[in-house]
Amino acid sequence: MFLRRIFGKKPKPTPSLEVKEFSLDSLEEEIEKLKKDKLGAIGEEVRLHIEGIAMAREDIKALTKALAQAEISGEVYVGLDRSVREARRLFIDKVTRAIEGIEQPKELTWHGLLALDDSLGRSVNLMTDAGTTHGRRASMLFGQQVRAIYQSIDRLRGLTAEFKGIIEAKKEDIQVLNEISARITNQKNLFQKLTHLRAQKGELENRAGGLENTLRAEQVELDGLIDGQELKQVERARQELDQIGQRIARLKSEAASAISSLQRPFKKMKKLALDGKRPIDRDKLRMLELCIDEPLEAFLSDGVDLPRLTALLYDLKGVIEGEQIELNPRERRRRLEQIRGMLGGALLELRREHDDILVEKAEKERAYITSSILKRKGELERSLEARRSELEKIRSELKGLSKETEKVDEEIGRGKSELENRASIALGVKLNIT
Repeated sequence: MFLRRIFGKKPKPTPSLEVKEFSLDSLEEEIEKLKKDKLGAIGEEVRLHIEGIAMAREDIKALTKALAQAEISGEVYVGLDRSVREARRLFIDKVTRAIEGIEQPKELTWHGLLALDDSLGRSVNLMTDAGTTHGRRASMLFGQQVRAIYQSIDRLRGLTAEFKGIIEAKKEDIQVLNEISARITNQKNLFQKLTHLRAQKGELENRAGGLENTLRAEQVELDGLIDGQELKQVERARQELDQIGQRIARLKSEAASAISSLQRPFKKMKKLALDGKRPIDRDKLRMLELCIDEPLEAFLSDGVDLPRLTALLYDLKGVIEGEQIELNPRERRRRLEQIRGMLGGALLELRREHDDILVEKAEKERAYITSSILKRKGELERSLEARRSELEKIRSELKGLSKETEKVDEEIGRGKSELENRASIALGVKLNIT
């Protein structure tokens, strides 16, 4: 007893709430039903106000029409008559616009009630302004009609204030339910997005798996080709082609060097020809110029047996032997030995060997290029490169999808928790969303 007096009575335990499970669809139905019930109750509460507003609106319309048709009895000063009639016109115009701006709801919805409340506020303000700016002037000659309109406006203002009070009192409850509906819609959209993301992810994973299998199979085939004897034979042919290329380069170098070594006597011979001391025909002159400027082209562009180059060398031999160009005895002997060697078959042998090697090279290149095993190797290498690139792109997309899926999952989890808390309060139960 002593302790009870000190600490007071033991508090009553808070009653536990009923636990209910809802799917999103069933919760949406429950919230819509609750909104419909609340709107029905609000509708009953404001029904008489809405009817009164409609009646006041019609009264104002009729009274403004009567004001527009009213005539002045007796004589009035012309200036006053004109100004009052203008004030009446402006007053009627504003009041008419005000009552036409009232949005009467066609059906009972919260949006319709809010629209009516908003339009009533604007309309009453516009009619009040009409009375302040034009009504007083108009009442100087049409006082009875203007006062009748004021009375209807006052009645409308009173109904508007009462209607607004009801709407404001119920606004929070409806807004809570609308927010819950919006959260349900958002959760459904998130689930749809998650389903779409998982489907995309699954499709990409299947593509990646197929690519990996194809890559493994093609790599095995390529490895088999590389290790096989047939490809090794083809590679040996490639090496032989490289060696042939080196031989061709050597032969060209030797031929060009041999012709270039005679540049000095060739230039002296050209001078003789241009001076008219040793005339030669145009074709031979062109060959002479090639030997000076492009010795390899002179070697390659001549016929198979080097007829033009041979003829030119015989002429050069005659010029040197006849001492028509100035050369010291030692150089003359050396140049004549070179020319005799070239005319004796050295240069022609180089050309024939060069032409034979070209034929051999063409045959080996044809066999190498048309090799089916080499073609398949190239196809596999290109295919592997393309598939690896595609696989890398898919893996990058999968990484992005995984992050986005995880983010949406987290949003769904947070949204579920918040929705359960808000819906539990609105429904008065402990709610679990399944």
